[in-house]
Amino acid sequence: MAKNKKEQRISNLKEYIFNLLARRDYTEEQLKEKLRKKGYPPDLIQEAIGYFKEKGLIDDERLAFRYAQARLSLKPRGPRLLDFELSRKGIDKELRAHVINELFKGKNEIALALNALRKKYGEKINSTVLKNKAYQFLMRLGFSYDTISEVINRTEIPDEE
Repeated sequence: MAKNKKEQRISNLKEYIFNLLARRDYTEEQLKEKLRKKGYPPDLIQEAIGYFKEKGLIDDERLAFRYAQARLSLKPRGPRLLDFELSRKGIDKELRAHVINELFKGKNEIALALNALRKKYGEKINSTVLKNKAYQFLMRLGFSYDTISEVINRTEIPDEE
């Protein structure tokens, strides 16, 4: 009888996970957290998640690439911000590094930062944007100090007075 009860609980858990995944993608960590909050025991969570991973319905790598590509296409951002966003989704450090390296391979980070600055402040960067504001803006977007310095030097933004 105990075995049937466990089988029923795992079946209910799988149905619940399937309904969640039907609405949107979740990372493995996001699902675990959601299921822990619902009060499911760790052994059932692991078993159910293993089932969906086996079927290819939970795939952190695929989700990380799709999420990162979507974020980059919507709004320019640097690798640091993208890394932070992926970490908040529960993507592990090695996978985040792999995704970011692949997405930024062949891309000019300076050009991305310059485009972000132009998108925010228009073409008249030289006369309307102060260095401090440009620096802070690009830092919030996750660009490195070296990239930001290069962009600010290229745009010849006047010093604050």
